Amino acid sequence: MIDAYGAEGPEEFFAVLVEAFFERPAELKHAEPAVYEQLSILFQLEPSTWA
Repeated sequence: MIDAYGAEGPEEFFAVLVEAFFERPAELKHAEPAVYEQLSILFQLEPSTWA
């Protein structure tokens, strides 16, 4: 579910994950729960609960 472009470098990896966190939070949470949890802590948000 993570775009392959994220493999270009650490900054792109972070950008791709942040994009997924906000645009497809439920999918990210299911596929990569540890990553989702860390981003949720970082941003202090829980977008998977948004309507």
